[in-house]
Amino acid sequence: MNQNQFQFESGNYTYETPPVKNAAYYRKRAREALKNYLGIAIVVGLLFGLLAGSGGGVGVSFTFSPSIFEGDFETNPDVEQDSIGIIGGADLPTFEMVAGVLLGIVGAILVIVVLIGIVYNLFVASPIRLGYEKFNLELIDGNQSGIRVGTLFSYFRLAYGKSIVLNLLYSLLMTVPAIPTIIAMVCGFVVMALFGEQLVLGVMLFTLIVFVGVVLTIVLSVLFGYRYAFAFTILAEHPEVTPVEALRASSNMMRGNKWKLFCLDISFIGWELLAVYCTCGIGMIFLMPYIYAARMAFYDDISNRQSAKEVEFPSLNPDDYTV
Repeated sequence: MNQNQFQFESGNYTYETPPVKNAAYYRKRAREALKNYLGIAIVVGLLFGLLAGSGGGVGVSFTFSPSIFEGDFETNPDVEQDSIGIIGGADLPTFEMVAGVLLGIVGAILVIVVLIGIVYNLFVASPIRLGYEKFNLELIDGNQSGIRVGTLFSYFRLAYGKSIVLNLLYSLLMTVPAIPTIIAMVCGFVVMALFGEQLVLGVMLFTLIVFVGVVLTIVLSVLFGYRYAFAFTILAEHPEVTPVEALRASSNMMRGNKWKLFCLDISFIGWELLAVYCTCGIGMIFLMPYIYAARMAFYDDISNRQSAKEVEFPSLNPDDYTV
């Protein structure tokens, strides 16, 4: 009789059921990881939010009314010259002139601010984002040497160029979901032109078409966001891979796991509402490290990192990941 059979027959054999890997499981792993490092996690998370929390690129558009610049500077022949501000032969600036100049100045300032934001997001925030991903990986692994503020800035020398390229590619990919809305708006204007005499029907069809386009954009944005959710994490853990390989590996890894990650994110919705509305947003300082640690625990599980390190990781073969 072998030892296992003896233990089973004597009643000393215990069988441990594997844990159910749901949102509660990943939140528990996050709490265990943060138990001894909550203070440093809050500090690093706050620095990340201040320095690189804006995410992808931004853009604004400006619309100026032509009426400001057309026909507003002509003098009215029915009004006497003194009433339009002729003093010593010099015209006083009218309200329209001042408003036009102010709008031009404000528009120029906004354009400069947007450009500075885009440049900052690419050349400064990109490596900081990789550093925060690495910090959370070290946190989940319990690697004390990597759980420090310096990890946040380590990719300025480790993978600076790759972080910029990855952020640029990621931002471009995240603009793809906007295509259905653009197409819907074009089609909507065409439909309104065709039903020009029936204005109410044209407006209704335009609204319906644009609504469908916006819904498709939202759905695609969610799918793309979860598909490439761990591209930055993969590049942070393996700076030797290319940005394209990181995106491809994230896509393969998330095949069949998007819904699970969505459920994990949704499980924090109650805490997020409390943090935003009951503490005026201050509670998010303490909540964000918890959310990021839980997502990193999810990544650690689906990528099967511990056994994958014995072979090629990250692998570009989707069959190499746990589904």
